[in-house]
Amino acid sequence: MFVNFLSLFLTKWERIGCRPEECYVFEDSLNGVRAGYAAGCKTIMIPDLIAPTEDVRQAAFGIYESLAEARKELLP
Repeated sequence: MFVNFLSLFLTKWERIGCRPEECYVFEDSLNGVRAGYAAGCKTIMIPDLIAPTEDVRQAAFGIYESLAEARKELLP
């Protein structure tokens, strides 16, 4: 699953002409956060059913309770 996420992220960035470090990934899954981090992007976790593990806390650019909270913190 992790490899599928990573491959998907890298393909999409290439398609839109953007470098991974310029992009945000918003994820609710542990493997999604790991893949976003491995791809070199700023990965935001919005936990749903599964709480972030310690390795995901280290990898995430931020962890927010909702997209609204993340937007409030990330956008000026």
